[in-house]
Formats: sequence, C-alpha cells, structure tokens
Amino acid sequence: MESNKNIKVCHFSSVHSIHDTRVFSRECVSLAKYFDITLIAIGNFSGQKQGVRIIGIPEPKTKLERFFGTTFRVFISAIKTEADIFHIHDAELLPFALLLGLLGKKVIYDILA
Repeated sequence: MESNKNIKVCHFSSVHSIHDTRVFSRECVSLAKYFDITLIAIGNFSGQKQGVRIIGIPEPKTKLERFFGTTFRVFISAIKTEADIFHIHDAELLPFALLLGLLGKKVIYDILA
C-alpha cells in the first residue's frame, strides 16, 4: 500500500480509552504508516505518540454524562480535525455518523470483537 499522508483519518470514540490496544495499536498506529491519523478517545493525554495525533477526552462520571456529554464532545473534536474519513466503533455515535454522511464525509463504522 502506498503512503498518502494527505488523507486525514479521524478515529473517535466516547467509550474506548486512548490506551485500548485494539484501537490504538492495531488500527491507528497501523494506519499512521499510510495516513494522517487522529485518535479522539477517553484519556488524560493529548499529543503525538507513534505517529498518531491523540486528543484525550476526560472520562465521564456516569453513563448519562457519557451518552449526552461525551458523545457530543468527541463529535465536536472530530469535526475540528477537518478529516476526510471518520472511523467509529460506538453505536451511540451513529447519529453523528449519519450527520457526517449528510455533510458529505466518508464514515466507517465497525464493531470491535
């Protein structure tokens, strides 16, 4: 596969941690070899790590806060990246995925096993 760092990919989650190896290592670090990758997820670190730009979002205290506050917060952070492709895992982010699609953005939704 040819490297194309001109393509921005934003991987965002309101559930997974920035330290989740399935998301960070297996997906984001692997893709960072070929694309400009940003990971937005739960954690207290923001910066660059192994070629991935990380934006940490504070962990919500309750499920209600996660559903109403954190989902909106990660979505707003994702929009600000001006990515070409958005990648999500969380079903609670599907309304935002639909909105991104209506805005003409490419969205990938998959479920981690």
